[in-house]
Amino acid sequence: MQGGETSQLVGSTLEVVLLSEPTTRGFGQIQADGRFALSSLQAGELRSGVLEGQYAARIIPNDEDIESREQATQAIDAKYLQFESSGLALEVPIQGEVTFSLSTP
Repeated sequence: MQGGETSQLVGSTLEVVLLSEPTTRGFGQIQADGRFALSSLQAGELRSGVLEGQYAARIIPNDEDIESREQATQAIDAKYLQFESSGLALEVPIQGEVTFSLSTP
């Protein structure tokens, strides 16, 4: 986001989808500092991390209450809500830190 301000996205989720296997997904809750840690369901168990491969990503706004959801959806461009339009991607294993820059509407 502009200026690195992530407070409006706290509690929202970064969801990733494995490009070679669209049923394989991971997710991580966005923290106050903008960081997230991915987890995934593997063999029916919640595990830290995701399988190797190339992923597309999207933001799922916090939906704990209407105000939080509205704040999150107003903070980012709507293109980040869909895998197909977000332009967000990462490859696992990760070499260094993953940084996403988001634009506002």
